[in-house]
Amino acid sequence: MGFFERMKKYNYNDVIEIYASCGHMCYTFSYNFDLNKSGDKWLFSCNCSVSDKEERVKFDNREITQEEAENVIKAAKESDLADKIKKYRPRPLSRVVFVCDETMYSSSLKFADGTNLNANCKVSESVKDLFYALAEKYGEEEDPERSSNSPIPPH
Repeated sequence: MGFFERMKKYNYNDVIEIYASCGHMCYTFSYNFDLNKSGDKWLFSCNCSVSDKEERVKFDNREITQEEAENVIKAAKESDLADKIKKYRPRPLSRVVFVCDETMYSSSLKFADGTNLNANCKVSESVKDLFYALAEKYGEEEDPERSSNSPIPPH
């Protein structure tokens, strides 16, 4: 990445995707979140554990509101996620030493002009909290595929 690429300021109004993941030794703490724009719609996908569910919340491409998407983008902007990703450098020992149970993070931002920023760093707590809130909210919606394959017949 050249000097001018590092100095470039990104317009968060042009964000079309935000991705965050955590691979943790304890699966309960692992998560994958993806918020992406498809046409005029914002779609949210996740795979995570939320506090009040025994099963993980997993779904792909659930439509969310423009306001919800804007809140996530605003939190990413306030935490300067683009700059954090651009400046991320792995720890020197991580190139030499491999730890099997090390928690691994990945974050990316994609912009309308095709620019894609990604690094093995975590998003801010505010972005992560908003993603978890969306997972909890949209995980409440009944998944028709899951309910039709249920082994227990309805009463």
